[in-house]
Amino acid sequence: MPIAPQVILLLAILVGAQCKRLAPLHAADSPDAIEGEYIVVLHSYLAKQQVNAHIAKVSERALLEQQAVSEKWEDDTDYMQDGPTEAPGDVVPEYRSKQTRYGITSTYAIGMSKAYSARLSDSLRDSIRSMKEVKYIERNQEVTAAACSTQKNADWGLVRTTIRDRSNISPDYVYELDNSGEGVNIYIIDSGISIGNAEFENRASWGTDFVESNNSPMSDPNGHGTRVAGLAMSKTFGIAKKASAIAVRVLSATGTGTSANIIRGIQWATSQHSTGKKSIINLSLSCPKSQAVNDAVQAATDKGVYVVASAGNEKKDACTRSPASAPSSITVMASDSDDSFAWFSNYGSCAHIIAPGVNVKTVGNVFDSGTSFSSPIVAGIIAKHIGPLSADQIPTPADMKKYLISTSSTQKITNIPSNTTPNNLVYYPCSA
Repeated sequence: MPIAPQVILLLAILVGAQCKRLAPLHAADSPDAIEGEYIVVLHSYLAKQQVNAHIAKVSERALLEQQAVSEKWEDDTDYMQDGPTEAPGDVVPEYRSKQTRYGITSTYAIGMSKAYSARLSDSLRDSIRSMKEVKYIERNQEVTAAACSTQKNADWGLVRTTIRDRSNISPDYVYELDNSGEGVNIYIIDSGISIGNAEFENRASWGTDFVESNNSPMSDPNGHGTRVAGLAMSKTFGIAKKASAIAVRVLSATGTGTSANIIRGIQWATSQHSTGKKSIINLSLSCPKSQAVNDAVQAATDKGVYVVASAGNEKKDACTRSPASAPSSITVMASDSDDSFAWFSNYGSCAHIIAPGVNVKTVGNVFDSGTSFSSPIVAGIIAKHIGPLSADQIPTPADMKKYLISTSSTQKITNIPSNTTPNNLVYYPCSA
């Protein structure tokens, strides 16, 4: 017997109602959540008019609910004064105080998305979750100040990343230990890593070997990759002291390799990444400009992997080298302890940021110079920044590049060789 069209329509309505999308509610069970307070994040693709319309709609709904609360409170107060000595059982739980105030309290941006904080009733919160312009809602949470830790007599390179002006430099590196890259993987595409070195505290592991795949030493015969990893995440010399390093060997014991193996290394590291993971590729190496290498970098960043590349040490335009010239990489130049541009560093419009890279101290108490050693400093700073973020808060590689540039110390480095070279010194202080 055929089903009547009216029944089909009713079923479709019921199914649609059941499948109605609700934006995720983060920190729903957090013990530190503040009752009735939320952060609402909107989709980044919304036009300004759509954002304003949404805020106006929510504000109007909140005002109506506030009026209802006030009226209910007055009714319940009259009841308590004129009637029985105890109020109805639902008064205190639902309307804790006459001071309850529903509505939007502040607006701001998170990356490319607009967001706002609000005090909401449960019903209004659920209504907002059903609005298509909402990306997610998160309960507001109490925050306690994180303490800054101090590493005495640290290398100048670590210290310089935390101060704006060189005149304020000290021998101590002040940083936030609880925000040091935990949960972040930094893929060191290089000559390998001596993963058993005590400086790595079992946070370094072996990934793969494209040089000697059938008889890999699973170590670092050259030493370059180990020293690079040391500046990114070792306990004494590293920026991100809780991040993990993964060795992807593409350079031989003599420190040489091929562009084909660089591509294989980038591809392998990218294949290990998935949505929600926090992955950084560090490329402290350089070859003549290669469209294939640059395309591999683009493929990695398209997947959400941050790619940090050394500008190169040929004292020439970085646009002539790869991966330095890859448009989606974060390309790092070098400076010295006097805030002078490193004499060997590549430069130009394809490079983006400067970091310490002359006589910086790393694993083995070795002093190294080169953009190979400024690059992992920036990789470590990225790890520190994304470590505490939830999956929905992680910025895109493009947004991360903008963040590093916008927060950098500008016009601090002297002897810049070209007026097309950005004078941006990386900066990431302890924020506690």
